[in-house]
Amino acid sequence: MKQQVRSTLVMLLAAASPWPLVAQTAAPASNEAPADSDIIQLSPFEVSSTRDTGYQATETLAGTRIRTNLADVASSISVVTKEFLQDVGATDSGTLLQYTTNAEVAGTRGTYAGLGNGTGVDETSTLRNPSLGSRVRGLTYADNTRDFFVTDIPWDSYNVDRIDIQRGPNSILFGLGSPAGIINASLHNAEFRNFGSVEARTGSYGTFRSSIDLNQVLIPNVLAIRLDGMWNDQKYKQDPAYQDDKRFFGAVRFDPQLFNRSDFHTSIKAKYEHGEIDANRPRIVPPNDSITPWFRPVDTTSLDGGMGKLAINNGYEVGAALSSVNPWLSGGGIDQQQPAWFIDGVTNSLYRIYGGYVNTGARNADGSVRGVNDSLVGQRYSQPFFGLNSLSSYAGIAGLPGSTFGQYRTASLTDPTVFDFYNQLIDGPTKKEFENWNAYNIDFSQTAFDNRLGVHLVYDRQKYE
Repeated sequence: MKQQVRSTLVMLLAAASPWPLVAQTAAPASNEAPADSDIIQLSPFEVSSTRDTGYQATETLAGTRIRTNLADVASSISVVTKEFLQDVGATDSGTLLQYTTNAEVAGTRGTYAGLGNGTGVDETSTLRNPSLGSRVRGLTYADNTRDFFVTDIPWDSYNVDRIDIQRGPNSILFGLGSPAGIINASLHNAEFRNFGSVEARTGSYGTFRSSIDLNQVLIPNVLAIRLDGMWNDQKYKQDPAYQDDKRFFGAVRFDPQLFNRSDFHTSIKAKYEHGEIDANRPRIVPPNDSITPWFRPVDTTSLDGGMGKLAINNGYEVGAALSSVNPWLSGGGIDQQQPAWFIDGVTNSLYRIYGGYVNTGARNADGSVRGVNDSLVGQRYSQPFFGLNSLSSYAGIAGLPGSTFGQYRTASLTDPTVFDFYNQLIDGPTKKEFENWNAYNIDFSQTAFDNRLGVHLVYDRQKYE
C-alpha cells in the first residue's frame, strides 16, 4: 500500500513594472470575449476553456504560472482542449498521449511494454499506476500534476477543462521534476452561467461509462457551484480483468464585491474530489517460460541463449555440477507472473513452487512426518536453479558462457495453446489493485488597478492510497 499526503501553499505576486510578463497579462485584448456572450472577467492567475476555439488554445499558465500567451512562452508546450478530448474519446493519459507530439503509450493501448530491458520484466509499477506506462521525449513518464500541483491521482476528462503538456525539464519553474516534463490537468471551476450535461458511452467487452456535469449560478456574478460525477466500468479482452472507477467532484466560486471599484477584483475558489478505483488490471506480458530456455542450446551471440540441458534423470541434471528439477511456468507474485505455492502442513511454512511435485509422505523413525526441507532420499520438490529464481542468476552461478553479459534472460511464453494469455488473465480473480483519494484545493486571488497589482494564495492538500 502506498499512502501519500501532500499539503502545499503557493503565493504569487504580480506588480506593475517594465517586465514583459506584466505586459502580456495586462493587455486589454486578453479580457475580451465574443460579442454574443457575457463578458468573463479573469484574473492573471487563471485561464478558461471558454476562450479556446476548437482545438486551438492561445493562453496557458504552464510557462510562468501567470496567464501568458502561448506565442510568448519559450518552452515546448502543447495544449489539448476540451473539444479535442471529446472528439478523440480520450479520458486519461493512456488514451490521450497516443495523439500528442513526441509521446508514447505503453500497455494495452500502446505500442511497447514500458518495462525496461533487464533480464526479467516487472509489471508491478504499471499495474498499480498505469500512468507510469508512458514516455515523453523518448525518456520516461512525465510528472502528473493537477492545477500544477504534483499528484499521484490519475486525471480523468470528466472534470478537466484542458491538458497542458510541457515537454522537457522545468525545474526552474516547478522545482525538482521529470526530465520528460509535466502533464497538467486543469480542473473545472464553477462559472457564472447555468449549464449541464449528461454523457454515456459503451465500449468493447461490455465497458460502460457515464458522467454528469452541472453548473448553477446562485448569486449572479457572485456565487456559483459546480458538481461532477463519473462512473466507469471498464472491461478487457483478458478475463476476468476489469477496472471500476467512481469519482465525485465539486467546485464553488465566490467573488465578493468588497470594493466599489471595477478595477479591484476578489475571487475565492474551492474544489474537492473523492475517487475510488478497484481493479484487476490485465497483463501485457505473457507468463514466464522456464522450460524452453532450459533445453535451448547455449548461444553467446544473441539474447536467445539457453542452458543447453539434454536430459533430466530422477530430478538431477545429467552431467551438471548443480542439481535441479522440472522447471515449469514460473512465478513469484505480482512482479513475476502467476505464483504457485506449497504449505507444509507440519511446520505451516510457505514455500514457492516452480513446477514438478512435492513428496513429504515419508516418516521419521519416531513416526513423525518428514518436512519439505528435510534431506529425504529421493524426495522431489520444485526449486529449479537451487533456490535461484531466474535464468540469469543460475547462469552466473554455473559459470555458463556469456553469463556475465546478460545473455540469459527470463523468457515469455509465446505459444497460446499452452496457456491462452490473450483471453485469460493468469492471476484469475486472485489479484487486485486499488486507489482511493481525497483532494482539496482552496484558491484566493486579489487584483487591483486593472490587474497591474495582484496577490494569489493557493492551499492544496491530497491524501492518496
